[in-house]
Amino acid sequence: MSNQETQLEFDQISDRSQKCNNIKYAAYRTAAKLRIWQKSLCFDYVTLSVVRNIFKHHHILVTDARVILSSNEVDFLLNDILFAASKLTGEFFDVDKTIELTSMFLNSVFKSNDGLNILDLKVGLVCLCSAPLNEKYCYLFSQLADHNLCLTRKRVKQLLESLIRLPWFLGEFNSFNVSYIDSTLDSCFSKSSELGVSESEFICWIVQEPQLLIWLSTLYRVQASENVSHNVRCAVCSIKPIKGLRYICMRCINYDMCQHCFFTGKKSKRHLAQHEIREYCAKASPCETLLLYVKGMIGRIFGSTSRLQYLPAIASDPAPNSDSTFTVVQATTCPSPQRWSDSSYLQKPEDQLNVIIERIEQETRNFMKAAKSNAVPEVIEQHTSFLNEQLNCLKSLKRGLERNEAAIFMST
Repeated sequence: MSNQETQLEFDQISDRSQKCNNIKYAAYRTAAKLRIWQKSLCFDYVTLSVVRNIFKHHHILVTDARVILSSNEVDFLLNDILFAASKLTGEFFDVDKTIELTSMFLNSVFKSNDGLNILDLKVGLVCLCSAPLNEKYCYLFSQLADHNLCLTRKRVKQLLESLIRLPWFLGEFNSFNVSYIDSTLDSCFSKSSELGVSESEFICWIVQEPQLLIWLSTLYRVQASENVSHNVRCAVCSIKPIKGLRYICMRCINYDMCQHCFFTGKKSKRHLAQHEIREYCAKASPCETLLLYVKGMIGRIFGSTSRLQYLPAIASDPAPNSDSTFTVVQATTCPSPQRWSDSSYLQKPEDQLNVIIERIEQETRNFMKAAKSNAVPEVIEQHTSFLNEQLNCLKSLKRGLERNEAAIFMST
């Protein structure tokens, strides 16, 4: 494949990714663009274990930004990675063409013409490859940890500076810019020892989705949900079934949205932007559906509103006369729906019901205090009566679940 043909195809992929600019929220917009590159470069067939083993095979064990690999060395690595992925998955693609495109992509992302440093190369390949997020995070930690098995502030800063070059290349500089790095580091090291952050501390921090990196976890959910089909109808465009990510309003009754309508900010008249939204990237089980109904009822009673589900960052050098906190919320650009990607995120139904009951009991006590102080109209007492009725229903449901469980136990 000639350089001219490679450049033409590279530009075509870039044009396809830029069509995602109609997506309203930057985290989803960035993830959608990167997903196009991931598929175009055939890296959805590349696992993290392949990347890790090829680096080990080439004796590249140290991750140092000062060590530069030449263009030929990078191409040799890419050849082994893509060839191994093709063999392992049984997917046949033009390895030579993909090497050229991937090399051009990495050089464009990290602004290099004469090779890449090892840190940038590993970060780029880890972000592109297909693997669970925890595996990616643990691998990145292992590559940067010092002899104390900790990450220093300097190393995490190097990692962040390398990671944000991906959204920059995709045209998302304003949403994920370097001015947020200092506050992101502060959130990472807020409870660390003098040695730095341990692996468990690093993982606990990064799974909370720091704003600067929220596009990476969003990419994972977008990819994981592509083949998921939800047997419900979109309340906006009426498509059924919903494929991909599913969005459920916790205030409106039976209000589901497909990812296209959510991404582009479309909604029907009965739904308001401040309503709490929940995101599903896996098909909901009957248990989840029941819990969703109960929580939706609670949301309609108490008026749940959208709230941040990520660690916000504050710009170290905000624009003059601007509210940096407001800018950050706009820049994150996602109402940050709560996410249930699989059943491992759920507690037992009994535990969930206990939590709901405790919340309603607390709200009932609050309402009673307000009613006794004459601080609110009589409608509060009506709400209290209604809540008590719902509370009794939930307790009955809990007892029914316990009886069913006991019956199952006795029959075994």
